[in-house]
Order: sequence, then structure tokens, then C-alpha cells
Amino acid sequence: MKRRGKNKNIPVVLLSVVIALAMVLYTSLSGGRTSPVEAAVKGLFSPAQRAVSGLISWVGELQDYVSSVDSYKEENTSLKAELAQLRLQLQSASLAEAENDELRRLLKLSREHESFTFIPVDVISGNTSNYTSDFTVGSGSSAGLSEGMCVVSLEGCVIGSVSRVGSSWAVITTVLDPSVQISACVKGSSEVCVASGDYAVMNTGKFVLKYLSSSSAIHNGDTIVTSGSGGVYPGGLTLGQVDDVTADSSGLSESALIRPAAELHGLSKVFVIVSTGADQQQVEG
Repeated sequence: MKRRGKNKNIPVVLLSVVIALAMVLYTSLSGGRTSPVEAAVKGLFSPAQRAVSGLISWVGELQDYVSSVDSYKEENTSLKAELAQLRLQLQSASLAEAENDELRRLLKLSREHESFTFIPVDVISGNTSNYTSDFTVGSGSSAGLSEGMCVVSLEGCVIGSVSRVGSSWAVITTVLDPSVQISACVKGSSEVCVASGDYAVMNTGKFVLKYLSSSSAIHNGDTIVTSGSGGVYPGGLTLGQVDDVTADSSGLSESALIRPAAELHGLSKVFVIVSTGADQQQVEG
């Protein structure tokens, strides 16, 4: 039975071979035209060919994408380096501009007070509370500082005075401190009064002008300057502007709140007046 089944398959195989040979012969005689068998085979494998072609195309696009990503990464790195360089240049330009501005203002300060000798000092710490207002600078007696010297801003406005000195440090007490007493007057007026810190208004960043006569012609916005009396603060230096005027309960005098002309917070550098020129003139005299 098994041998007879195998014999039945032989004609089928032979027939298939004959048909294939006939198709090949037909194709050769037909001038290269596609045979039905070839068309069938091509039709059978065409989807696979299209899939392979698509895969090859996708791989090529992927390679192009990877190449473009690498290119973008290189460009991004280059741009970051360029941006960092530009930032450094901008920072250098800003520092140079700030330094030039400081030098211009220092030159202006020197021209306005030609007889004064200033020493610039760096602020290293602050100590402002409800009871005191002072800060420490990184220069002291070795730099020529001594107690009682007047301290001003780059604009020439009064900040305070040197209250304690070490060899390489000094404490500056500001105009807001109640221990400070400055002989002052309204700019353009000869009436002398006293500018002093006050515990009641210290936390508002203001100080008080005391002992004004009731007939004093003082108004909000007036500029208060040092009178020059007392020897610590040279005359004509700006202290601040009048913020409010109040009559005392007796009605015989007035007081005023003063807003400091100098910025007293966030200081980084101040200027100590080590000589006004008057001392030298007295020595020479």
C-alpha cells in the first residue's frame, strides 16, 4: 500500500517539471516577456520585496537621523561654548563699566572736595539692630584710619564716622545710631541744629533733626547738610532730606525726620576722610 502511494506522486512531480520547462521555453520564445509563472512568483514575493525595500529605506533614514543628531550635538556644544564666552565678555564689560563709573564718581568727589584726602575701604560685615547701626571695614590704623574720622559714600554723602579701630579693621557707626550727634543745618540756612539717631525711628531707616526753632523755615524735601561745627564732620556734606516736620508739645521748637542721602544698606565700599586740608594748613601756619 505504501509503495503504491509513492508511485501515484511520481506523475504529479513529472507533470510539474514539464509545465515549468514549458513555461521557461515559452518565456525564451516570447522575447523576454514575463511568463504567468514568473508573474505568479513575483506576485508571491512582491510584498516581501516591498517590506525589505522599506526596511532598507528606514535604516537609511535612521542613519541620516543619527548623523544629524550627532551634528546637532556638536553644534549645540559649540554654541554653549560660544555663549559661555559671550557671558564672560559681557561680565567683563559690565565690571569694566562699573569700575569706570566708580572712577568717574570718585573723580567728581575729589573735584568737589579738592582739599580732602580720601581712603577707600571695603565693608566686610554689618551689625544693624534696634539699638545700634554700624558695620566693619577691612582697613584700620595701618591704613591711616583713626577714631572720629568722617565716612562718606562715593557721592560724598555722610554715612557716619569711625568709632573703633584695630590695625587691620575699623568699626563705622552710621548716622542712624542714637550715639551719633552731628551739627547740621538746612542747606542755605545759618540756623544750626543737631542731627541724631533715635531709637523710636531707627528701624525705619531715618534719623531726627532736633532743636529747630518754631520760626524755622524748614519744609519737607529740604536738604540737610553738616554745619562744620564740632570738628568731626566737615561743613557742607549732605546728610539727607526732610521727610516730615513736627512741632514739639511746648510749641517752642520743632523736630524733623530725615531720610539719609547715603544708602546705608548693602554697602560694599565707603570712603574715609583722613584729612580735610585744614589740618595741614594749621600745621604750616
